[in-house]
Amino acid sequence: MDVRSVVTKNKIKMALLNCIKEKPLANILNKDIIAKSEVSTRTFYHYYLDKDEVLNEIENEILAGLKKVNDQDYQNVTQVSSPLTNETNVALAQKEFKFLIDYCDTVKEEGTILLSSNGDINFANKIRELSVKETKRYQVREILGLVQVKSPVQLLLLLKK
Repeated sequence: MDVRSVVTKNKIKMALLNCIKEKPLANILNKDIIAKSEVSTRTFYHYYLDKDEVLNEIENEILAGLKKVNDQDYQNVTQVSSPLTNETNVALAQKEFKFLIDYCDTVKEEGTILLSSNGDINFANKIRELSVKETKRYQVREILGLVQVKSPVQLLLLLKK
């Protein structure tokens, strides 16, 4: 995809997010996104059928990013070959879940908007489904006695103690 197309699609996606800041997703019309993005109606429909397609693209990009960084972090976890103590888990947490923490920081604004009361309740369910799938990998390692936590979220809670 050429640079102009990427820029245009990003303008449309940002326009939808800005609309969600102002009013509930259910009340947003395609014309609202078109006006905020400052693209022509023809350009909007060249890239997207409707607001739902824009929303799905934003959410799918975030979910794909979460999956990618979780895969990177999981590689770090699988390199640990001996049983861990809570102290070791805490010491390794910053390294092992660095990619996930950094990625969440980069998509914080988009995530906050999508998960707001104006956003898409289904997005929270999509994140939950992804988390359940990813947690299963950690559970296998826990059964083997290689990790004492069931998920990155549990490890982050351990870090706060």
